[in-house]
Amino acid sequence: ARGLRGLRPKQTTPLNAMVLIHCKGKTEEHQFLFETTVDSPVSTVVRELVEIHNLRLRIFRLKVEGDELASHGPCRPPDKQGLDEDIQAEADGVATQERGSTYVKDPNGKRDGNAPISQVQTMLRKALDDASSSR
Repeated sequence: ARGLRGLRPKQTTPLNAMVLIHCKGKTEEHQFLFETTVDSPVSTVVRELVEIHNLRLRIFRLKVEGDELASHGPCRPPDKQGLDEDIQAEADGVATQERGSTYVKDPNGKRDGNAPISQVQTMLRKALDDASSSR
């Protein structure tokens, strides 16, 4: 026992010690911090990181599509997307429908252009901003 005086006991990390993981994406807006314990299995941590990353991407996509909805109205049916209404109506020999005061033509042809009224646009954009700021 006399020779052990100079030795220090092995330092152990408490099982509940926390680790902070900085997850980086291609851009700064895709970065986030993740806190976990040292004893968490790698497979569990990876699964949780992937879930958080995917949820953040869904929120981002929801915001983009919601902004488009507020600007250009609902989506057209898939078989009508990309077709210019005026050219299609002229080709079919049909008069174009009268457009409302909130009509804003979608440059991509994905949406019908019948945007909601300004109060609804404001409310929708506020809700989308709140959701995206919580990412």
